[in-house]
Amino acid sequence: MATVAMVAVPTPSALAYENARSMGMAGATAALSDDADAMIVNPALLGQGATRDRLSLTLLPNLSLGLGNNVLSFGELAGLISSREITASDVSGVLSALPPTGWRFLFDGGAALALAMPTARTGVFLHAAADTHGLDVPRDLIALVLNGNATVPNVGIESLNGATATAVASLGSSFAMPLGEKSSLGMNLRYLRGLAYGRVREARGTLLSMDASGKVSADAHLETEWATGGNGIAADFGVAGLLGDRLRWGAILGNVGVMTWRQREITAYTVKVEPFSVVDASGSVTDFGAVTRDALKQDKRQEGPSEIVLPPYLRLAAAFNPWEPFTLSGELQLGYGSGFGVSHTPELRLGSELRLLDWLPLRTGVALGGDRGLTFATGLGLDMPHFRLDFAMAALNGVGSHARGASYTLSNTFRF
Repeated sequence: MATVAMVAVPTPSALAYENARSMGMAGATAALSDDADAMIVNPALLGQGATRDRLSLTLLPNLSLGLGNNVLSFGELAGLISSREITASDVSGVLSALPPTGWRFLFDGGAALALAMPTARTGVFLHAAADTHGLDVPRDLIALVLNGNATVPNVGIESLNGATATAVASLGSSFAMPLGEKSSLGMNLRYLRGLAYGRVREARGTLLSMDASGKVSADAHLETEWATGGNGIAADFGVAGLLGDRLRWGAILGNVGVMTWRQREITAYTVKVEPFSVVDASGSVTDFGAVTRDALKQDKRQEGPSEIVLPPYLRLAAAFNPWEPFTLSGELQLGYGSGFGVSHTPELRLGSELRLLDWLPLRTGVALGGDRGLTFATGLGLDMPHFRLDFAMAALNGVGSHARGASYTLSNTFRF
């Protein structure tokens, strides 16, 4: 039997790929996924009995998109946009919600194609993804824009240190080997093509400073790195198995590899303004244009290749069927670095699938930790003999209008 899947895949971390069913269960499917692209999640699943008797492929790219922030919910954002003017209470609400690290904006997206041949325990896939990490707009800068410098005497930029943005494509092959009747080993070997990489190498000083006498000055330095044309190699190692008839388990050590960026441009921005009075001794307003005309200096240089060790991660997963129509699943992900879809902060994912009617699976899940914090997910499907339609949605740090980010997915699977 061949399976043709057409899936839109939201993902809490685009470089750590998830398929549509997984999204509806908050990502907790590394022990039980049987979609065409299950091998991307855990290559050992190619060796499991549930998938050995068919060919699976994604005919159209799986697509993903996630957007969010750590301050305003959808309801609050809609209220500000619809308001004719921003009131003092609006400003106070935003500033009180801002953490010391600043206003973090989240973005990730991706696409994937996959062909799995479980009877031969092999597969191939193409995956492209982009994400951001640590993109924090300084709190003081937000306060300055909203309140003016009367309440913000110093505007620092240190929170931008280490912010990264990455876009990578990978072409991979998967292999699996059974270990007895109920367990298997698997490996993904991936060639990585770096599309783009950006990083804030250094951010220090103040964009605006006001001393006790009221004099204003600026002294800040920002250095960024931009690279294209990366090449690398990475491997993912998986194991999966069945204990008894109701408990499935899996583990993945992923993202083990290196990438070399060959074309790097370093840009340094320096802002220097000597202290001056906004109003001089004669009562005249200072000509800001004249004072700041030569304040910004920019310097660009090229640097040689740079090798980056990819941050690996470990995922431990289990799925339990307390009775036939119901599945509970859970995962713990531990990241040993940050970026490329990996976070230092551990992430716990819990999901469930209920089939009171075999053709109508209902899914829900929750994830805690990682870069995205608290995520709620839910979904349902229409599973017919030759056709499956799945819908899922996820909300970041809240539900409904209280969410600070959201993802939606609709998937179609055809079986021949």
